[in-house]
Amino acid sequence: MPRDDVILSPLVSAWSVRPDLAGALAATGTGEPEQSVLVVPLADGSAAAGSTPAGGSGPAREALTALGLDADAVLATHEPATKAGAVTTVPLPPGEHAVRRVLHVGTGDASDAAWRTAGAAVGR
Repeated sequence: MPRDDVILSPLVSAWSVRPDLAGALAATGTGEPEQSVLVVPLADGSAAAGSTPAGGSGPAREALTALGLDADAVLATHEPATKAGAVTTVPLPPGEHAVRRVLHVGTGDASDAAWRTAGAAVGR
């Protein structure tokens, strides 16, 4: 007989989606910063609003700046890709920021298919 007591082992972490950066960073104060991750979408140059063209202005720069980081330096060092589903992890020192990692996820042309690909990549 299959065991159903191990379905959630290891335990599934809590997560949330927030449309505003201030709300997302404020919410991290309620949990363990060591386990907090901020996901920021990156689009190619022709993408729709809601994503940041790599190297451009928008949510990625806003997020990095809000965390007290030099956005230019981080983007130049890690060179995040904009291809749909590409994930670039920016690790942060423990205890110094509201989150432990920033994930830049590529959303490509910001089509529905590209967003699904990006969401699946983040889920992994």
